[in-house]
Amino acid sequence: MWVRVPCITRRYHGFSAIVTESVMRRIPLCASLFALCALFPPSFAGPGIALEATTLEQARNGVSRLGFLKKLNAATAEAAATASVNERGDLRTAEGANLLEMMGILQSFVGDTDGAMATFDLRESKRRPRLPAISDAALEGLVAEEAIQAIVEQARSRRVVLINEAHHVPLHRAFTMKLARELRKIGYEYFAAETLIRDGVGAPGSEVTQRDGALIHEPNYAELLRDVGRDGWKVVAYEWLAAPEDAVSGLQRLQLRETAQARNLVEKVLKPHPSAKLLVHVGYFHLDKRPAGNSAGLKLMGAMLRELGATEPLAVDQSTLYSHPHPAMEPGSYRQLINAKAIRIASVLRKADGTAFMLGTPQSAIDLQIIHPPYGNVDGRPAWLMSVAGRQPADIPPALVPTEAPRVVYAFRADDRSLEAIPVDAVLLRPGQEPARLMLPPGRYRLQVED
Repeated sequence: MWVRVPCITRRYHGFSAIVTESVMRRIPLCASLFALCALFPPSFAGPGIALEATTLEQARNGVSRLGFLKKLNAATAEAAATASVNERGDLRTAEGANLLEMMGILQSFVGDTDGAMATFDLRESKRRPRLPAISDAALEGLVAEEAIQAIVEQARSRRVVLINEAHHVPLHRAFTMKLARELRKIGYEYFAAETLIRDGVGAPGSEVTQRDGALIHEPNYAELLRDVGRDGWKVVAYEWLAAPEDAVSGLQRLQLRETAQARNLVEKVLKPHPSAKLLVHVGYFHLDKRPAGNSAGLKLMGAMLRELGATEPLAVDQSTLYSHPHPAMEPGSYRQLINAKAIRIASVLRKADGTAFMLGTPQSAIDLQIIHPPYGNVDGRPAWLMSVAGRQPADIPPALVPTEAPRVVYAFRADDRSLEAIPVDAVLLRPGQEPARLMLPPGRYRLQVED
């Protein structure tokens, strides 16, 4: 079965308001360009993958509403013209940080994963704490354990698993997809994800659309939702959609959102279904379980879920320890841990006494912390698209490779004809560079280009 997909028009309060409000308000929606074409020879794709396209002209004739490259170009130009974003990386203003956040999100939408991380690294460079090196004695006592196995084992005795993501790192969505398949086998049946605004997204007969949430424009997020739908999960939305009064302070507004998100999960899942097991995919540290709140006194969703749902969630952080395109921007002890423990797959670390090892995170906030290895690249794309997401490479037809200006090539399910479809993959190509390959699950696809 193929799934179709669309474009954000609804607003909710929280992180991705930057995408729904700032991007869509600053940068007009631009139509991108689609293609339905004839089948290419099998040499263009891996086993089980068929691509449809003929000429560049055909690949440009379409009606889909994406325009991510145009939005990215506009955001980049605005950032360059803004004094708060300059060659010194002076990001002391909220405007400068928001512009870089916008750019990084859009880069992830067009498949520029390294670019997205580099942009966020610039945004965070002035405020990211440098974590100290770990002593040899502490390193010696650490034991690496395969992450999914460790999570599943602890999840057996819990009702709720919370796992997070960095919003500009699609790897985290691919890992959650892989984890969800294993949790489904042990009785987990409800899945919730940040930014979703309706229940049942991805279920058989229910399309995944750009109207369903801001961040799901990114191909791996949409594929995560399709995958849990195919696996029989019941997908629930838990976002806070109410508009606060203007008089409410920023911290009060944040607390209202955290409390409302937790309450929605309790009212929709935990209370009416006393034996239900729930997996929640959140952004950053919404999973923080500290009863007294974080350093700002904010009680995050994890703490509120613990309080309102009378349950002890299993909180798993994967937004801290992963490789960056510029290693200098990684947490100071990341490479030390990778090298000392020869970590080659997503892992968690335990101390000699069996307790979980955390880096830069209070023990009371989370239960486990994933360390992702440097996966490297293959065919111009992140290798985790194959090893974690389970995709296969497919050549981009030569007629679609740009010679004069950057171009995005999108791959859609062949029978996904929506005007607002979300692609299964996107690749940003630049003239004069060796073209990267598409990375796709088995299936038949139509191609679209955006110049």
